[in-house]
Amino acid sequence: EETADRLEEFHDLAPENLIEKGDVWYADGHDLVREMVANPNTELTEEQAAAIIAHLSTRTRWEANAEYARAFADGKTQDEALAGLKAKIAAGLIDRPAQGGDFPLDDNWNKALKAASSSDPIGRLDGLGTFSEANKTRTFASNLLGDMDGVTIDAHMERALGQLIRP
Repeated sequence: EETADRLEEFHDLAPENLIEKGDVWYADGHDLVREMVANPNTELTEEQAAAIIAHLSTRTRWEANAEYARAFADGKTQDEALAGLKAKIAAGLIDRPAQGGDFPLDDNWNKALKAASSSDPIGRLDGLGTFSEANKTRTFASNLLGDMDGVTIDAHMERALGQLIRP
């Protein structure tokens, strides 16, 4: 009960606009999955699109994650996707990232490429990273597809939980 109380206190610290965004976040994510599947420049399944988004999400805010995923579905290279994101940041269309964030590692782009050609892109995630990265990525991809049984624990959540469990 103490942990539940601490979680509720932590939730109550969030600004109202972030709570409102959180209420629609997975619906927006699933819309992005469907948008990628409908893209005429690619032939992705929903599972492949969700896995791509999940791979490109590592230490990346949602706005940047969505931009990368759209660029991926458009057939852009990683360099082209990065240039497009930087142009949107320069134009003020996307907030500037925190130092060191929002620019995916080559490894993540390569994992997304593998997922795009896999017949089992979510099951394939097990062998693509460390256990915690694979678990986070697999759970996030499943959440994007509407399976809410798993809880995605990312670096942000780990920090929040760390703050909550300290005496």
